[in-house]
Amino acid sequence: MKLGVTRELPLDVTTALHPYFDEIIVYEKGRPLTENELCEAVRGKDVLICQLTDLISEKVLSHATSLKHLCTFSTGIDHLDLAALKKRGIRISHTPGVLTEATANLSWALILNCARKIKPAETFLKEGRFKGFFPNLFLGLPLELSTLGIVGMGKIGEAVAARAQTFKMKKVLYVSKTSKNIVGATPVTFDELIRLSDVISIHCPLTPETRHLFNDLVFKRMKKNAILVNTARGAIIDEAALTSHLMSHPDFTVGLDVFENEPEVFPGLLSLPNALCVPHIGSASVWAREKMAEICIQDAMRFASGTKLKYEYLYD
Repeated sequence: MKLGVTRELPLDVTTALHPYFDEIIVYEKGRPLTENELCEAVRGKDVLICQLTDLISEKVLSHATSLKHLCTFSTGIDHLDLAALKKRGIRISHTPGVLTEATANLSWALILNCARKIKPAETFLKEGRFKGFFPNLFLGLPLELSTLGIVGMGKIGEAVAARAQTFKMKKVLYVSKTSKNIVGATPVTFDELIRLSDVISIHCPLTPETRHLFNDLVFKRMKKNAILVNTARGAIIDEAALTSHLMSHPDFTVGLDVFENEPEVFPGLLSLPNALCVPHIGSASVWAREKMAEICIQDAMRFASGTKLKYEYLYD
C-alpha cells in the first residue's frame, strides 16, 4: 500500500506509518503543490494526506486511479470536490474540533489588537513620533460598552462567544443556519447583526451562499467604526470591496487571518494602517497542529489496517 503526503507535518509521518505502508513519499516543496504536482502526488497512491491549500479537483482525481482514502489536515473541506470523491468511493478523514480553542484565541487577539489600535500605535512609536503622553492618543473601542456579532455559531463561534463574557461585552448577537441556544447570546438576522454590531467575527464555512457575503453593500450598512475579524475562509469577504472601504473609512478596522486568493493578498491591503493581517495562523498552537497531524496519522493507520475510521467525514 502506498501513501502520499503533500507537506511535512508537525509529527514524523514516515516513522509512524512505516509499518503500515510499503512506500511513503512526502512532497515538501516549501509551498503548496501546484495542480500538476498534485496530479503526480496522487498517482498510484492508496492514501493521501493533504492540506487545505490542496485543491483536490476532478482533474487531480482523474490521476488517482488507486486512491481509496483521503486525509485532510484541516477541519474544513471546501477545498475538496466532494461529488468527484463520492463518485469514486474515496473515503475522507478530517480534523474537527481540535483547532477550536486556538482559533478562538486568535480571533480575540485580532479583536483586541484592532480595538486598542495596537498596529498603528506601534508604527507611531517606531517612527519616532512619540513625544510623551497625550490624552487623545490612539483612543480605542471600549469593548465593555460594545456589541459583538458572530457570523456562524459552530464550535469556534461558541468559543468566541464564551470569551466575550471575560471582556464584559454589552451584547453578543449571532446568526446561525441551525437552531442554537447559546447562553448570553441572542439570535438575530444577518441584517440586524451587521447594523447593530461594533465587532463582527466570522466563523461560517465557505459555501456558494457565503462567498463574498461581506461585500460593498454590507460594508456600507455596518457601523463606520466597526471592527471586522475573519479567521474562517478568505473568500467570505470581497477583498477588493474591503480595501476600498478601509481606504475611505479610516475608523473602520479589520483583522484578517485568511485571504481570498491565498497566499496572495489584494494590492494595497497590507499597507493600510487599519488592516491587521496575519498569515493563516488560526490553528497555529503546538498542541492543535500536533493533534491535527496525529489524527491524520492515526486514521491512515486505521485505514491501512482495515479498522473503523475515527474521524471520517460522511457524505450527505
